[in-house]
Amino acid sequence: MVKGMSSSEICNLIQNVFKPDKKYSFPKTSGRSFRYDWLELHSWLCYSPSQDGAFCLSCVLFGDRFPGKCSKIHNLFSQPLRHWSGAAYTLKHHAGQGLGGEMSQHSRTFPILTSLLSQMSGKAQPIEVILDTNLKKEIEENRKKLGSIVDSVIFCGHLGLPLRGHRDDSKYHPEVGNYSTGGVGNFVECLNFRVWAGDKVLEDHLKNCGKNKSYISKTSQNKIIKCCGQVISEQIIQDIKASKFYSIIADEAADSSHKEQMSLVLRFVDIDMNIREEFIAFLQCRWGLTGEQLAKLILEALNNLTLSIDDCRGQGYDGAGAVAGHINGLSENILRINEKAVYTHCYSHRLNLAVCDSLTVVEVNTMMKHVKEVSHFINISQTHNMPFEEIVRNYPERESQKKRLVDVCRTRWVERIAGLDTFIELFVPLYDTLKEMKDNVQGSYRPNLLTDASHFYNLVAQFEFIVAFDR
Repeated sequence: MVKGMSSSEICNLIQNVFKPDKKYSFPKTSGRSFRYDWLELHSWLCYSPSQDGAFCLSCVLFGDRFPGKCSKIHNLFSQPLRHWSGAAYTLKHHAGQGLGGEMSQHSRTFPILTSLLSQMSGKAQPIEVILDTNLKKEIEENRKKLGSIVDSVIFCGHLGLPLRGHRDDSKYHPEVGNYSTGGVGNFVECLNFRVWAGDKVLEDHLKNCGKNKSYISKTSQNKIIKCCGQVISEQIIQDIKASKFYSIIADEAADSSHKEQMSLVLRFVDIDMNIREEFIAFLQCRWGLTGEQLAKLILEALNNLTLSIDDCRGQGYDGAGAVAGHINGLSENILRINEKAVYTHCYSHRLNLAVCDSLTVVEVNTMMKHVKEVSHFINISQTHNMPFEEIVRNYPERESQKKRLVDVCRTRWVERIAGLDTFIELFVPLYDTLKEMKDNVQGSYRPNLLTDASHFYNLVAQFEFIVAFDR
């Protein structure tokens, strides 16, 4: 209400507030009326004869300074108090004599009014200083509350943990400081662990905050994640600008909702002479998938990152015509703007194409199919995997710490090769496991398992398989 008013104007407003005397006759409503002794009991209370209602002078004058608080109350602030039957309790509760009083709006505005009255008598600092001090105090308190919440988001991000669970609405949350019975997600569990471990600031916040000001909702989580992403991106951009030159690495694919997106990665050498490749963003291919349209998309992204295309010294894409075409591909459109941005066909993609061509050899193709099937058979169930791990642990010539087979059915050969290496290292224990299952030495396997184990044992024991595998 007093926004933009000077201290003298506010003081003049306070001095002209209506002050009834003890003989004033207050109108009655349903046999009850305002009582004069309430004015003596609460120095912040004032009476409006035109509305026959009571207001809190400090909240009316200074409540708009604290928008997060003023949205929670109406009586005595945005509308007068007229229900006299429960007025005594309402006034006490407003003054902070009930649960959560120390967090109320009145607890913020009344000290300002008190200080202003003291200033009018020459005993306190100017109102501008008081307001600034209170605002700084509230900002500092909010930062302390957000600190634990942001740290929890970053903690889950560092470990690659999903924040939300199957039941993430507040009605499924456990009591503050207690663990749930499951389903609320890692973020909420992490917050409760912090409270249980002694984070008093977070505990006080979660117990006393309003439903719309907890900062732990899915919307708040997304905003915090976005802010963290902006901070990381800004630091990466600063590192790139310090080294000046960079290269573009991009690839386009459809996501689970069938929307075409392009991943943008920037490669550069930092000031410590380390070669870095940093993911920047997923770009929505909203204009289309032609070379010209993709070039426009990347140029717009670089402009938003405040990076000059003139400092680009390389481009790395796959061999698709839309990006590699020498007439109107993405790389050619960039080269027309900056001839120093040399295009290089991705070496991993080249390797993948070469190895895929080798699979035209029937024996190699059959071997790859069998490796995939056997790996899936062992990994699909603990009944299959536990005996395998036991034999691996007891294998006398074991040199590797690996105990599980890796899925080799990947799009990229550079990822398949890791699975094949593991299969080679664990081939003898795998052979012994399948033989033990087939022979049913312990008599504990079901008939259908014996059939599958016998089938896979015969596959890996074939001469053709071993020869193709050893190539």
